Amino acid sequence: MKVSLYVVRHGQTHANARGVLQGHQDSPLTALGVQSSANTGKALQGINFNVVFSSDLGRAQDTLCQIGYKTADKFDKRLRERDYGAWSGKPWVEYKNASKRNNGTSNEFYHSLPGVETDDKLLMRWSEFFYEMLKNFKDNTPEKNVLIVTHGGMIRVITKHLMQFSSRPLGLNLAHCGIGNNSISVFELEVSDSDIINCDVVKVFDCKHLARAC
Repeated sequence: MKVSLYVVRHGQTHANARGVLQGHQDSPLTALGVQSSANTGKALQGINFNVVFSSDLGRAQDTLCQIGYKTADKFDKRLRERDYGAWSGKPWVEYKNASKRNNGTSNEFYHSLPGVETDDKLLMRWSEFFYEMLKNFKDNTPEKNVLIVTHGGMIRVITKHLMQFSSRPLGLNLAHCGIGNNSISVFELEVSDSDIINCDVVKVFDCKHLARAC
């Protein structure tokens, strides 16, 4: 079975515009976030999605609505952003600098402060969701198109996970790749018995449909 996975980051929020960490907190979309989400919907027109998933956080749900879907097959809390604990609502720059001081180095993802959800825990959430999704494909349709609206931290983990199955290395340093609001990543998966046989990374963190840099 071929599974084409379209992964979209939510639109810009007021917290994004101020450079503030959100985590499991929420913030409404800006006017730019609303317009860019609508443009993302136009870029995805013509694709017949068999299933649509979204994080249950408001900014992801609002983005999905602007893309053109009034609801999802499931709003899943496992697709949420990283939980930043007490750092939620604080400036990203302060968090990043504190993480570097805590580590004594500039490590891959910086997320090592007490109370902050680790990459391993994010991967556990994603893996549970993803393999459950594959097992629930019960019909014999040979191709599936899947739309997922989620968050930057989760998209980074999804990309890292799926790139393991690609025979074509991208040469990306995921620690330093920007994942812009409304960016689209596409992964074409060959799946057998709920196992990934191969992953073709079609594009990652793409913003060409927005007529602006991510």
